[in-house]
Amino acid sequence: NLTKSYYKKNVLCGIDLSIPQGDVCVLVGPNGSGKTTLLRILSGLTSPTEGSFSIFSQTMKRGNSISDISFMFEPSPLDNMLTAYQNLKLRCIAIGEPLKIIPKLLEQVGLKKDNKLVKNFSTGMKKRLELAYALIGSPKMLILDEPFSGLDVLGIELIISVIKNYKEKKGTVLITEHNFSMVESIADGFAILYDGRIIKTVKRTELEENPKSIESFFKESIEQYEKSSKI
Repeated sequence: NLTKSYYKKNVLCGIDLSIPQGDVCVLVGPNGSGKTTLLRILSGLTSPTEGSFSIFSQTMKRGNSISDISFMFEPSPLDNMLTAYQNLKLRCIAIGEPLKIIPKLLEQVGLKKDNKLVKNFSTGMKKRLELAYALIGSPKMLILDEPFSGLDVLGIELIISVIKNYKEKKGTVLITEHNFSMVESIADGFAILYDGRIIKTVKRTELEENPKSIESFFKESIEQYEKSSKI
């Protein structure tokens, strides 16, 4: 029953959602549906007006942090005046991780140790570095806000490969994404957020057994919701 109101207007209206550990759940919804607000609550940046949520059985509140969870969304944690290696080094020092993991992380996301400053990175390079940053500390859960935005085909394939590898290690992932085709290969399920509500959840097995695409489920779910809300 997670609810968030701003100036007496509900942005989230009683969200009920459970993500099994080890699954990749994709949160889809149009702009203004409440995705960013939900992520801000999950990250502890803001509090729900009503309801609660827990991560690995730990009830969370604003200001709480949990070392088992890592985020990738705006604003970026990267320092534009540092190199990729220096950014990851600072993160490792901050949470007590050995620096020897950095070269492998950079290789995973298709980057290298050089003197190029992040301010000179392309959008895709920054996205890949942000993912490497989020992976430091071996978190049990990743929350990724549109991780494929600004990436070319090779960048998308690389990020998908990293997420698949993370999932094989029993990591749990919550992704927000507009382009369904990018995530169908890694998703265990989809949650459709519309008008501040989860109006439908779709398991991967349902898509495999049904010729309809997630785009069709998405459009039909909104149409059905709109019809029922007018009754």
